[in-house]
Formats: sequence, structure tokens, C-alpha cells
Amino acid sequence: MYTLMLVDDHKIILDGIQMMIQGMDVAFDRFICASNGQEALELLERERPDAVITDIRMPAMDGLSFCKTVRGMKNDIPIILLTGYDDFEYARQGIEIQAVCYLLKPVEKDELFAALKTVELMLDEQAGRTLEACSENASVIIRAVNGEKLLKTFHQQMALYHFLPRGEAVSKELARQVKELFGQSLLSIYVRASEILCLAQWDEERRFPPELSDRVEINVSSMFEGLDYLGDALRQLYIVHIKRSGRRESQALSFEEVSHPGESLKTPSNGELEEINNAIAFFDRDRLDKALNRLDDKLASQKNAEEIAAAWYSSVCMSVYKHFYEHISKPNMSEEFNYLLYGELLLAKERSRENMARFMRERLHVFLAKLCENNKESVVEKAKALLKENPGRSQQELADALHISSQYFSRLFRRETGESFSGYSIRLRIETAKKCLTTSGLTVEQIGKKVGYDSEKHFYTVFRKMTGMSPAQYRRLHSKQ
Repeated sequence: MYTLMLVDDHKIILDGIQMMIQGMDVAFDRFICASNGQEALELLERERPDAVITDIRMPAMDGLSFCKTVRGMKNDIPIILLTGYDDFEYARQGIEIQAVCYLLKPVEKDELFAALKTVELMLDEQAGRTLEACSENASVIIRAVNGEKLLKTFHQQMALYHFLPRGEAVSKELARQVKELFGQSLLSIYVRASEILCLAQWDEERRFPPELSDRVEINVSSMFEGLDYLGDALRQLYIVHIKRSGRRESQALSFEEVSHPGESLKTPSNGELEEINNAIAFFDRDRLDKALNRLDDKLASQKNAEEIAAAWYSSVCMSVYKHFYEHISKPNMSEEFNYLLYGELLLAKERSRENMARFMRERLHVFLAKLCENNKESVVEKAKALLKENPGRSQQELADALHISSQYFSRLFRRETGESFSGYSIRLRIETAKKCLTTSGLTVEQIGKKVGYDSEKHFYTVFRKMTGMSPAQYRRLHSKQ
């Protein structure tokens, strides 16, 4: 078993990740936690963990600086980067420091599980277990799932096969049996004490003999072409492993079988989730409660309501998190966002469906109240006030000033006003220009620049289109009145 260091400046995230990992079938049973890179360096020297999961944005010393310092110490410890910001520059630096992978918050369980399994394979190799390339067809390094690019690409359909012996270690005899099963279609095999991974040409008619499938759990990835999909295929294998419960043990399962819509848990529809997000976006608690009541009633009508309640309500929390974390930058709302991010773990503690519903509703009410506190005026009304002060402000400038994304601002503006931002902005600019033409001695060029048109010709064209006359004609006509 291995020791894992977790580094993040939010305790709820540290606790949440640790709880998530403790519920997984992985070889990490001891955890060391640090709140920033500086503290992590001190613990690294003293505790000597086997692997690290670190956030990037932290006080004192950020995650990237921590990783660069670790690599400067000639330490090749496996590192998983974790961040809420989908920034290419972070990914590029992650490659430079040879990170195992780069995971975005909110972390999906299966992605974290696959990443930890990849690290586990790497640690096993460092401990002396090696890759076995057993076919003349190709020499493929399966541990390339950690992100390394392979020189050789296959132009054929392949699949990953995962063999997990039940109650026994992998023997030479079992490895030989698996090799013979694939024959010349086997591209590569990875053998270790607890499992066998095989990369082989796809064959939809392949059947596994009872003497093998009765002793070994067999998981099969989706069919794929090209080694760029190898990482996805490995994640699929572990998803299949997780979802095997309730199936005949001797059955070989494929990813297509467990990911079939008929097999998945029932969750609220996209339209229902969007209604909740819209209610929060418009700071409308009554509308939010009505939407939540409809969800409660819909869940209650399901035969397995108690069984799926945690997944049902956590999908609501996750939908709100993703929607608002992407569009609204609120540094003083980190605690509220974290409660949504780890909603499923917190909901699971509530046990009954009624308690879960009450807990989720309370968290959403707190989130809405905090959002209202930060937005005492309507976002659109604030935007209009800023435009009145300076009609030349662009949509992006207003969105930045309001701490929301330009795309979200555009949608919100149209919903509240019934017109596009560009249409409103042009109308306001021309109205302001008309007032300046009749009440000031500014030139047409100066007025154009004042309302946001750097080009006098562009201003002239837009003004004439909106009023039916040139700025000079408008000034002459209305100055006489």
C-alpha cells in the first residue's frame, strides 16, 4: 500500500478528496495533507509520500512552484495537478514538470480513480514490476496512459481487456492462458501481481472460455482506433469494474453494456436543471422552490427513489456548481461553491431521501442568498448604469466589470430586456450622440469617439442608418428648434 499527499488551501476539498479516495479500490491507505506548497515541501522531506495530488492556485507557494521545486530536487514522485481553471498555460507547465495528469474541478470520480490507478501502476513498476511486450505484432507500452505520446500509431480497431483474478494472484499459468486466448491478435500485455491488461485487435465474436471467466473478472473497453484513445480506454475499464454489482460473476462486461442509457441512474433532465440555474441567476427564491418541489415529486415517483436519491440531488448541486463557477467569479464565495462541489459526499451522510432533499435545498438557499448579497442590484441594471456613464463600453468590458463571462452576460441581458446587448448599446450610443450634437460644441468626430466610435466614418454610417440623416444634418435641424 502507498501514502498519498493532498495539497489544497481549502480544508473541505482536502476532506472531500480523501473521503472519495477511501471509497475506491486503490492502493492508497495513508494520507498527508498540506494547505500550500511551502507546507507540502516540509512534509515531503519528513513523511516521504509515494505520490502527490496538488491544487495549483494557493497562497504562500502555489502548486506549480511546489512541483518545480520538487523536480529541482531530482525527485520523480508522481504528481497529479488539480485546478478549477481550464487554462492551457497550466496544462503546458504541467507537461514541463512531468505531471501524471491534469484534472479539472469538479473532479469526476471515474477520472480520479483512473488517475490513481495510473499512478499505482507507475509505483508498482518502480518497485520492480516491469512491462512485458509479448507479441511480434507491436511493442506497445501500456503505461503510456499517463499522457506520454507513442511514436507508433495503429490504423486498426483495438480494445483494452482487463483480467482480475478472484481471490488469487496472477500466476504464470494464467498469463500464458490469456496470451493463448488472443493469439496473434495480441498487441501487448501488462502483467502484475493483481491484474493483467491486454491491448488486442478488436473481435466482436471473441468469447472467453468458462474455465477462465469463472475464475477471473473480465472487463472490456470500447473499440477504438489510434493510441491517443488509450487513456480513455483505461478509464472505461475501471468504470466497468465499479458498475459490475448485481451481474453474473462469470460474465465478461464491456463498457457499452454498463454505459447503456437503460442501465444508468435516472437524474433530472437538462431542462429541469436549467430551470433551477435560471431561478438562481434571476435571484428568484420562489421560482427555485417551485422547481425543487417538482424535482422532489418526480423522484418520489421512482420505484428506487431511496436508492438513487444521493445521485439525483448531487446532480443538481453539480449542475449549479458548473454553471455558476464557469460564469461568475466570486472569490468570497469559495465555501458555498465547495459545498456544491462535494454535494454527493455530504448528501450521502444524510441517509434518507427526505433529509437529502432538505439538505440540498438549504445549501441552494445559502448559495442564492450569498449571490444576492453580492448582487444587490440586477446585473443588467448595473450594466445599464455603467453604460450610461460611458456608452462606449464594450460587452467584454462590462462583463469583466461585473465579474461574469461575456457569454453569460449576453444571455442574461437578452432574457431581461428582450433585445440583444449590441442592439441596446447602439441605440444608447446614438441617443447620447444626438444629445451631444444639440447641446455641446464638440465636433462630429469628438462626439463619435465619446460614444465609442474610433472611426468617424463608422459613426457617420451608423448614425445615418439609425436616424435617416447625417450627424451634421441632425445638428442643423435640431439646433434651430
